[in-house]
Amino acid sequence: MNYNKKIIGTLGIWLFTTISFGQTYDQIIKLRAEYEKLKEAQENQLPTGQSMAQGEDSGPTRVLYRPGDLEEFYRIQLSQLTQSIEEINSISSFFDSTAGFAHYGYNIFSNRDSISYFENMPIPDNYSLGVGDELIISLWGEVEREEKANIKRDGSIFLEDVGLINLNGKTLLESKSIIRNKYGQTYATIKGKTPKTFLDVSVGKLKGLNVHILGFVNYPGVYALHPFSDPFTALFQAGGIDTTGSLRNIELYRGGEKINTIDLYQIIHGGKINKQIRLNDQDIIFIPPRESKVLINGQILKPGYFELIEGETGEDLVKFSGGLNPIASSIVTVKRIHSPINRNNDDESMEYLSININDLSDFTIINGDSLGIGEISSFHPTVTINGWVKRPGQYPFIKGQTLSELLETGGGLTDKNWIKGAEKTIRRISLGDNGERVTSKYDLHKILNNEIDIPLLPFDEVIINKKSNYQFGETVIISGEVRARGTYSINRRTIRDLINEAGGITSNAYLDGVELFRDTTQIGLNDLSMIPINGDSIHVPHPSGIITVLGAVNNPGSIAYESGIGLIDFIDRAGGYTIYANKKDIYVIYPNGIAMRKARFTNPKITEGSTIMVSTSQLVVQQLDYLEVSQQIASIIGSLATVALIINTQK
Repeated sequence: MNYNKKIIGTLGIWLFTTISFGQTYDQIIKLRAEYEKLKEAQENQLPTGQSMAQGEDSGPTRVLYRPGDLEEFYRIQLSQLTQSIEEINSISSFFDSTAGFAHYGYNIFSNRDSISYFENMPIPDNYSLGVGDELIISLWGEVEREEKANIKRDGSIFLEDVGLINLNGKTLLESKSIIRNKYGQTYATIKGKTPKTFLDVSVGKLKGLNVHILGFVNYPGVYALHPFSDPFTALFQAGGIDTTGSLRNIELYRGGEKINTIDLYQIIHGGKINKQIRLNDQDIIFIPPRESKVLINGQILKPGYFELIEGETGEDLVKFSGGLNPIASSIVTVKRIHSPINRNNDDESMEYLSININDLSDFTIINGDSLGIGEISSFHPTVTINGWVKRPGQYPFIKGQTLSELLETGGGLTDKNWIKGAEKTIRRISLGDNGERVTSKYDLHKILNNEIDIPLLPFDEVIINKKSNYQFGETVIISGEVRARGTYSINRRTIRDLINEAGGITSNAYLDGVELFRDTTQIGLNDLSMIPINGDSIHVPHPSGIITVLGAVNNPGSIAYESGIGLIDFIDRAGGYTIYANKKDIYVIYPNGIAMRKARFTNPKITEGSTIMVSTSQLVVQQLDYLEVSQQIASIIGSLATVALIINTQK
């Protein structure tokens, strides 16, 4: 009974600490599972509320005291497993054969349904006429007529006024000559050096070819093709070659014998199309399985899978992939998987090789190889120039560069006005052989006059110091109630000196409210003895005549300034404190940017143009929403009742 009370107490506390008070069915099932684990721990005579968790490998046993510990334990285990998988992927992705690389050359057939080859392909003069072809004979000049004739099964055509003409096996060019001679016997005006009748022969309807496309193609079968199609165009009609089929060894059979072999890489990569290969009726195109599958990845133009044939090397593979990127490393890493018939056991199945890029022409690629070409290191030594130069900073180290050339890179010191601010001695800090910093000093004027020059080393640092008393060129802007507003040279002068340089203040100036701005930020001034820096701006205001009260007051805003009125009086004139006011946190911001906080027994003096800030108490009590609270309590009671019901069912 005490054991069940402890469990109810533990689960009750867990319920109260959840973000949402209402429990879903899944959460109740989770609670029940946790209860079963706690009960099992009790039966195993462990201390109340404990369970054991131990990894399968090794390591100390971990005691889980609370139900939430079990979830945390498995969360850690999952995190470690995820990290291990990420580390494995980061190593293997360089050579992973499942990384989604494209197979080179196969996408050339992707436009199968969008190209009509019958209409787009011209009829060549060497086209062999055959049964079913239609010829159109046109005459014009003194004789004008047009006649059509189909080639019969015996290879002949019949023309009016000419008779039978045998064109069996003749090309289109040969047929034109034969028909012209035949008509010349009937019409004398066709012959001679100055004929008056002209003749032309063209092909109308063409006979079709039935070609068998078999093997590793996407849609094998028998296709009716254009009569002067070649194997390359025929493969388009079959949807192209499957990625398991070869692009390098396409076989063409005619009359039961292999008459040719086509290498599509010569077309895709080299643009060489063999125009002599013409298909005949009942030809067979067979696509065998691909001979090899090699991967090249990294700093090349077109990474992916390629098919190499016997005698081709790593250099050929790089050419097929488009060549190297400019940032490619000169070292190629090769992952080689040996054939099962060439190894004694699986421990000898894989090895890694390192090849120089210049040796790829002598490196034979075998099936299963993966080549990775990394990126060159971005590391490069630098030199640095700092101090009184126009373009200080870090620059790439250039072999043979001298100290004077680096000075020129940094903006040069030929400007006579600029060089007035530089010290005579220039320092050069180099790294010694033992890694220690070595400082050398040179006369700047001798370097500029070409009397000496020093070659630089990697990671040299050159420093030109500015003269300590040189302030020319550093200015401030003075505005407001001064007699001569404008830009003034600092030259190590105080704000008071600079205001006097500007002709002094006018009769409307409010000297206690002088403002100093640096990068749009106001700097607090205790007095005017501060020396500004280059780019600062000084503003001398006129009296504002107001006091501003902000924060936790009933009527925040501006109030007319009145001499002799204290802090509390101005707060009262602003409507007094609100109920949220923190009366212990009040401070006054003066026009010159200085702020003073109200002490326990003393108040800051109020001057013209000041701002009084009354802070808000950080703890603000809001009225309770009793309806919302009652709903939450009802949800908690319902959840506890459900848990109690689950426990009772286990008794």
